[in-house]
Amino acid sequence: MSRSTTVFTSLVFIFTLCTAVLPAAAEVPTSCVVKAGPIWHNADAERKCPEVCKNGYGPWGGGWWTTEPGKQSICVCGTGAEAFDAGLIFNNDDAKKKCPGVCVAQNAAWNEHWWTTEPGKKSVCLCSNYCPPQK
Repeated sequence: MSRSTTVFTSLVFIFTLCTAVLPAAAEVPTSCVVKAGPIWHNADAERKCPEVCKNGYGPWGGGWWTTEPGKQSICVCGTGAEAFDAGLIFNNDDAKKKCPGVCVAQNAAWNEHWWTTEPGKKSVCLCSNYCPPQK
């Protein structure tokens, strides 16, 4: 075997070995929520959320809500969210009681959307992932 064939064969072997043992890339959620401090109104969110989201969380899609009045709000960064079964939800007040717990159980935050999938039987809560910590 020639020296160039040996070198080529060795390089192919090393490349194959390296790619076989490299860990898979971490999955990045398609949307997630980021704490933003207090947000007072939509115009304030339009100023703060794009800044919060641009820190590696994807674009701000326009979603936000207050979690602690006067203290803490969150911005929805990225795109998309996931719906989870919540049993039967009767109305918005019932959703406000059930959905936060449904989403927390999925390590997510309720984005205040829900709907009935089977009348009288089943509803779902729409949840956004928490963003991974910044590095």
